[in-house]
Amino acid sequence: MKIKVHPLFLFVGLLSALFGGLPQFVICVLTALLHECGHIFCAARMGFECSKISLMPYGAAATCDIDGISPADEVRLALAGPLVNLLLCVAVAGLWWFYPITYAYTDAVFYSSAAMLGLNLLPAYPLDGGRIARCALSKFLKPKTVNITLRAVNIAVIIALVLIFFLAYQSYS
Repeated sequence: MKIKVHPLFLFVGLLSALFGGLPQFVICVLTALLHECGHIFCAARMGFECSKISLMPYGAAATCDIDGISPADEVRLALAGPLVNLLLCVAVAGLWWFYPITYAYTDAVFYSSAAMLGLNLLPAYPLDGGRIARCALSKFLKPKTVNITLRAVNIAVIIALVLIFFLAYQSYS
């Protein structure tokens, strides 16, 4: 398994180190790698081969040869990564239950994994939620209509995320 590192990924890591965010950056990278390992292990169990993981400034992506995969298996494969994030959140929350003192050391892991879980389940292709939506829509619509629908949903999700980002920091008082 090869790991390909995008040059901007290194730049983001350097900026994180310079401005005091290196621990959070490392936690996010490890969370993303665990997420991708969920996809890789699921693909291997289904008999598909994965060749590399690409680390990019906005996340990670596993490259797998899944030609000929059935829609049901693609849904299972898409859910494998978010399932890892969900299990990580449950494990950390369980750790807090039994050992509350660990909260100070593990809260970043929980929130990073929860954010990755929520983000990846958005119905925007090529995120996992978008792959699931594509499989669901392909049962009812023609391939061209599925692509147009997913593009429209992608645009709506991007607009919603930008609005949330800007409106979240507005003071209305």
